Amino acid sequence: MQTAQQIVHNLLAVVAQQQPLANAHALLAEDVAIFMDGRQIARGKSGWFRWVHYLQQRAKRTMPDLAMHIDATEQQADGDLRITAHWQATINGVVQSSASGVVIYSIRNGQVSRIQTHRRNYTFIHGQSIARSWVAFYFLVLRMLLSPAPDVPAATVATN
Repeated sequence: MQTAQQIVHNLLAVVAQQQPLANAHALLAEDVAIFMDGRQIARGKSGWFRWVHYLQQRAKRTMPDLAMHIDATEQQADGDLRITAHWQATINGVVQSSASGVVIYSIRNGQVSRIQTHRRNYTFIHGQSIARSWVAFYFLVLRMLLSPAPDVPAATVATN
């Protein structure tokens, strides 16, 4: 069984496109709850897959060398894992880095059951307006929902 840190680092490797999107099936609880600045914005794997796929597609178009760097991993007293990380990419020929952002992951039964993140963590990719305005953020969510859904094959389970 993987540790909480291994589970989250593997999930972040999926987000950073270092592992296939399908690998997240085993890492996420079916009913994973996703919170943005304290507001629940999605529940279930499909919401997570849509957000990450949209994030990855946007990055491929605007910054194909986008990378995520984990700055710190901290196990909290309640068992949650606090990750501090930043983005880095070449923009207009210059390597640039975002400010560090924090995401908190809750693990239940060996899977991520809750993700608490912030709009400012994604401004490097989607622009500052999503952090300043919920309207701009929800417009981004609408664009995501209108974009093609990811084709992520479900995990297969071997039966005897």
